[in-house]
Amino acid sequence: MGRQRSEIEVIEEHIQTVEQDVQLLLGELGMHALELGVPLNIEGSELLFASLAKEKSLLDALKQQTAHLKQIGSNLTDSNKGIRELKKTIAQTQKELQVVFSRIGVIAWEESVSGVLASELDTLLPSLHQRQQQIENLRAEQATLHAKSEQTKPVLNLPLKLRLLVLSHRFNTAVKENRAFFEEVGQLISQADALPLLVSSSAPQLHQEVNRLQSEIEMCHQEVTLLQQQITEQKGRLEEVGVSGSIERKVQELQQIGKERQQTVNQLAIGYGTIISESTEPWKGREIPPIMLTCYDQIARHQRIRKQLQKKIGELNIESEIGELVYLIEQDEERILHIRGMIDQHNRQIVDIQKTIGANREKIGSLKQALSASLEQEM
Repeated sequence: MGRQRSEIEVIEEHIQTVEQDVQLLLGELGMHALELGVPLNIEGSELLFASLAKEKSLLDALKQQTAHLKQIGSNLTDSNKGIRELKKTIAQTQKELQVVFSRIGVIAWEESVSGVLASELDTLLPSLHQRQQQIENLRAEQATLHAKSEQTKPVLNLPLKLRLLVLSHRFNTAVKENRAFFEEVGQLISQADALPLLVSSSAPQLHQEVNRLQSEIEMCHQEVTLLQQQITEQKGRLEEVGVSGSIERKVQELQQIGKERQQTVNQLAIGYGTIISESTEPWKGREIPPIMLTCYDQIARHQRIRKQLQKKIGELNIESEIGELVYLIEQDEERILHIRGMIDQHNRQIVDIQKTIGANREKIGSLKQALSASLEQEM
């Protein structure tokens, strides 16, 4: 019995697998039949065909809408990512351009100090001489105060030292500010297209570098503008399909609806495939693709396998029932033997009791005789 139960459980698992395969094949057959465009000449198939065609059309439209939204979302993500990357590139390139401007400003400063700065640049950069004069005045004042500090007695030297500290701070600040000033000067020269007027041999190379960096920045700005236009277009498409909130949330909603609609389509396809599989000549007089015949034959083969497995389960159940009955018979036979043994024991007990009864009756007889004899003597 245990063996049959184990075999039945294994076969039931096989039947479950076969049943799952049959359901898949029935659905596949129904969908292939739907692709024929018209219902097969089977009683009761028209309504199923119409329902399946309608739900499949709605499902396809839903999938198309979902794919469209996902594509828009992907495009928006790519565009925003591209803008972020381009802005990083612009910021980095602008830093490089500021360094080049600073180098140009330094060259102009040095040429001005050396007295070789072109007159056109001298006119363009009046602040250059002003700043040079400012720093020179600070340096001269610092030197004068330092000389006075050396000549003054220590007691009277404190005010001079304080002024010297203040002047030194102003001088250092002016020198530090020269960095931004150099960038400003270099930018002015570049914007005026006056780089060729510099005497330095580095000027042509710096000119090329400025043109290259400015061209890169301009190209990045153009790409940012193009991506921003694409974002505007994509958002306009979202408005056209009625999406004003999160694309991801809308896609999730559509996907959930799609899952439910897919289940409906699967059930209708299985129902349509079942009607076809139960018909002996479902496509009489029609040309159908070979894949439908293959699917139809596979369903029939699986159903035969399922019947064989169910038949085997029936046989194993009979074997199991026979085994149970044999077991019950053996138990009953053992009970009979046990009862018979008890009967023999009771019979022996009866014989012993009967002997005891006989002996007691004999004693009663003897006692009666003794009593009668005693009574006769008294008379």
